[in-house]
Amino acid sequence: MSRERIFSKYFNTPHNGTEIDVKVFIEYEATNWDQENTGDIDVIDAWFSRDEMTQAEIDSAQAWLDQTPLDFFHDAAFQNECDIYNEPTLFLQP
Repeated sequence: MSRERIFSKYFNTPHNGTEIDVKVFIEYEATNWDQENTGDIDVIDAWFSRDEMTQAEIDSAQAWLDQTPLDFFHDAAFQNECDIYNEPTLFLQP
């Protein structure tokens, strides 16, 4: 079974000799996951939120993202999927 998911995480990215926090959205496909087994993760795409960023910050974030391979986001996507499977099941009460 396969599921595509999108989630966001903040990453520190270089900007003018310092760092800025950039909210990155990661799209991935999780296959062969269930409550007892971890499966595979394939990162499909990554992009960042430009909200409340100056043009210089946008340029820095885009330069960082352009040189960052999608595999860099694998661990974050894997952890997100683990967190989803570790959440308790919700039961609706009548």
